[in-house]
Amino acid sequence: MSTPDDPSSWGPRPVPWGGLAARVRAGTGARRLVPTGAALAATELAYRTMLRLSHSRMAEARSTMAAVVGGTPAAHDIDRLARAHLAAQARGWELTWRPWEIERIPILGVEVLRGAMASGRGVVISHAHLGPLAGWAALGRETRPLHHPVGDWAVHDPHPGYRGYQVEQRRRLFQRAGIQLLPARGSALPLFRLLRSGGAVLLSMDAPGGRRTRWLGKPVDLDDGTAHLAVGTRALVLPAALMPVGRRWRIEIHEPLDAADFDRPDDLHLALADVHEGLVMRAPEHLEDPRRLWTTATAEGWYRR
Repeated sequence: MSTPDDPSSWGPRPVPWGGLAARVRAGTGARRLVPTGAALAATELAYRTMLRLSHSRMAEARSTMAAVVGGTPAAHDIDRLARAHLAAQARGWELTWRPWEIERIPILGVEVLRGAMASGRGVVISHAHLGPLAGWAALGRETRPLHHPVGDWAVHDPHPGYRGYQVEQRRRLFQRAGIQLLPARGSALPLFRLLRSGGAVLLSMDAPGGRRTRWLGKPVDLDDGTAHLAVGTRALVLPAALMPVGRRWRIEIHEPLDAADFDRPDDLHLALADVHEGLVMRAPEHLEDPRRLWTTATAEGWYRR
């Protein structure tokens, strides 16, 4: 058993056997024989075909996108976004099984990142769950050490079968990139110390929490921990996003929000939410299904409980 509270014990973990089909599906070696562009196109075609044949899948995709864009100008376009959402998720996982491609994801705004790192102050790279999460491993080539708090998906031993392989692959990509993972639960004090000492952390801003915020055209219960950490340590907050480019993605690093310019954490939280809303609305079909994280997530709002 791994030890959840000891990140040094988070080495490679065997995934319990879940059948030959799951193991083959999670393979990386054979994928080198198929060009990535062709594989991504084929994956998208397969999932779009599946949507046409499966009313239940289409209904689920509609519900996801209704929750994401409800209350925004994109709410009239749910059918198109639903089809694009499932295809985007499938392409994201195909890319995740191609670690050589993850390493080559381009970073736009790398000079902004380097400038922030050279300032000697703490740096928070703030992202939403937009695009394939494993793509953030590409930051490892520019930002070391980078600390990233993660949820239970990375802490507990993997489940049998394909889901277990997915979790382990994602964790392996971060670790190979030199990104230091730590449990999100109880991470506030370690992160505070890291930022006070000029360290860098990668934090998600779209996690359930106790600060009800007007976001994506609706009330959303968001965690405002990023703002509290940044103001308490006078850190620089760099909004960032994994944005689609054709069938692939790139990392965009935007100009920092200086915590020293905000009197209260709530002011920084609202400013950061506003920036991320603009980024998400550029490609809302790439946002992860909020119903996986919030107890209730519909077009009317996302509520923690």
